[in-house]
Amino acid sequence: MLSNPQKLKTSILLTVFLLFFTFSLYTVLPCYSESKPVIRAKVGLVLGGGGARGAAHIGVLKVFEKENIPVDYIVGTSVGSLVGALYAGGLTPKEIEELVLSGTIKEIYKTRFPIFRTLLLPFTKLIYKIRKKDYYAGLYSDFKLKNYVNNAISGKQGILMTQIPFSAVSVDLVSGDRVILDIDDIGLAVQASTAIPGLRKPIKYEDKLLVDGVIIDNVPVEEACKNHSDIIIAVDIDLKGICSCADFNTYEKVLTRAFNINLITQSESKLKWADIVIAPEVSSIRILDFDKDTLLSAIKAGEDEATKMLPEIKKKINLRTQALKLYF
Repeated sequence: MLSNPQKLKTSILLTVFLLFFTFSLYTVLPCYSESKPVIRAKVGLVLGGGGARGAAHIGVLKVFEKENIPVDYIVGTSVGSLVGALYAGGLTPKEIEELVLSGTIKEIYKTRFPIFRTLLLPFTKLIYKIRKKDYYAGLYSDFKLKNYVNNAISGKQGILMTQIPFSAVSVDLVSGDRVILDIDDIGLAVQASTAIPGLRKPIKYEDKLLVDGVIIDNVPVEEACKNHSDIIIAVDIDLKGICSCADFNTYEKVLTRAFNINLITQSESKLKWADIVIAPEVSSIRILDFDKDTLLSAIKAGEDEATKMLPEIKKKINLRTQALKLYF
């Protein structure tokens, strides 16, 4: 058995060894300390639908980039899926803005010869029947948009991959259910999410027939919740406000207003789950107002509202980050 002096000597030597070993991990082996994960609140960005008003999303992204607001997950419906996919795929807000203002997106998305296509519908349906292929009603299939998105994201590398996790929201006409598309074919996800019923043909995917997600989930906050985002920022571009009786003197205005009321009603309950709601003032912009000046005003509206909300955004991110650091 060891004597007391020997025990003391052994304890001292063991203590010195442990101190030296611990010190070496942080000095001699600096990579050990540098590998510690950075704790930060994860931000989920929700981009709503609204046609040409979706240019406001670009303005929001421009402010986020300038102010270094992180985006860890993006989910979008309709035009929100288009802007979200391009940004998640590596395009900068400035690059997306140039595509929109140059008319490139409009040329790709617009339906060519709509009257001619309408007149040909009976013959088109007959051709499908003769060829024994399934026919789904719509003026346009829009594979051009799908291919464009995939090419824009893959670029010269030829690799179709988003830098930020991305999902697009669509609706299955067969079941009536909401469908979340986080598939490798990002262009197909955008094509389905923007397939306006009647104008665009439903997209066949597995056992589903997919159309524009705006029908039941225009601001998909719920999906960001399911993705475990610590902070959810929703960009809502629905038309708000009360109209006067004089505003409804055409069929287009009546139908548009009825559609907007439906969007507002279904979005209000879901927006309550968002930590931050950015609602640009785009009430003067109609869904198909794709002229350059109107798009510029939408982008500016997005910038203005995002800038206005910056203090609250930064505050919530900081508070959630501090809470996470205490927890971990």
